[in-house]
Amino acid sequence: MVNFSANRDIFGPYTHVEVIQRCVGEMLGTFALVFLGCMGVGVHHLNPSVPEHYFIACFNFGLAVMVPILIVGHISQCHMNPAITLTVVISDVMKPALAGLYIISQCIGSVLGYGVLYGLTPMFHNKNPPVCVTVLHKELNVFAGMAMEAFCTGLLCLVVCGVLDKRNAHNTDSTAIKIGLTVSSLALVEAPYTMASFNPARSLGPCVWTGHWENHWVFWVGPLLGSTVAAMFYRFVFFIPKKVDVELQS
Repeated sequence: MVNFSANRDIFGPYTHVEVIQRCVGEMLGTFALVFLGCMGVGVHHLNPSVPEHYFIACFNFGLAVMVPILIVGHISQCHMNPAITLTVVISDVMKPALAGLYIISQCIGSVLGYGVLYGLTPMFHNKNPPVCVTVLHKELNVFAGMAMEAFCTGLLCLVVCGVLDKRNAHNTDSTAIKIGLTVSSLALVEAPYTMASFNPARSLGPCVWTGHWENHWVFWVGPLLGSTVAAMFYRFVFFIPKKVDVELQS
């Protein structure tokens, strides 16, 4: 009989097989997110003069978030985003060691997702800026861009905190739609400034394949900072009083 007790101490109440399934789920989910999301962004790059394509690109990224949640959300919760994973850790829902595996899986999924899309779409090559690479507006400095990424990612993470809140346990039937539309609405307003990343892993894949690393750090520091502030705010301001927790469990 295999002893899984050590594994549970490190990764939480999961066996080795469950941990592997969760990591594969995160890799697959992030693969689908980047592949589908960047394909939609490519529509805008191919014909940027048509304003409807901008809306399509932003709305499509929300749909690209929704699809993987429906596929593997029940397996790994389908974070697809290191900022979301950090929020879950701060919310005391996930062990840091498992979160580390999640983030590695997300980065691998992003690199593979954009790699497949890049290989299948030669018309995306030699574009300037490269298709789906997160870049700052030419009149926006790095600190303003970082602040925008932090603020919008924080809003996304607050939505995630609301979904995770046990007081909201009976309202999770449309989680995929809620998260997807949140991403779409944030992308519509922020895309002109920073290409609306909210997700370090999503920004990583395109950079690896195009070699465009300018200000890439902004799309890690901003989202992770926003995630940390939002998660700590929700945990310590909207915490569940003990008497409420007892009522929920009764």
